Amino acid sequence: MKKALKITIICIITLCMSIILLLGTISYSSKIEDPLIGLNALVKIVKSDNSVELISKNPLRYIAKNEDDFKQFMENKGYDVDQAGRGFYFTKGKESIALGMEGFMGNYKIFTDEY
Repeated sequence: MKKALKITIICIITLCMSIILLLGTISYSSKIEDPLIGLNALVKIVKSDNSVELISKNPLRYIAKNEDDFKQFMENKGYDVDQAGRGFYFTKGKESIALGMEGFMGNYKIFTDEY
C-alpha cells in the first residue's frame, strides 16, 4: 500500500510540474502574461478548420497558422495590407490597424497591437 501511495504522489508531482512547464513555455513563447490565454488560442486554432482565430479584442490579438494566411484573412475582410518586417499595417477607408507578429510555439504566429 505504501509503495502505491508513493507512486501516486510521484505521478501527481510530475503531472503538476509538466503543466507548469507547459504554461510557462506558452507564456514565454507568446509574450502574453497569462499563459491560459495562449493555451486557449492554441486550442482554438488546432481544433478549428480556420487558419486564423481571434484571441482577444483588447488588446487586439489573432493567432494564425502562418503570416500568408493572416494577410489573406485581412484582405478578405476588405483591408489593404502593407508589411514592414514583422510589422503589418492594415487600412480600410479611414480605419487603420497596426499589428506586430511574433512566433508562437514554433508553428503558429500571433499578431497583436501590443508590442
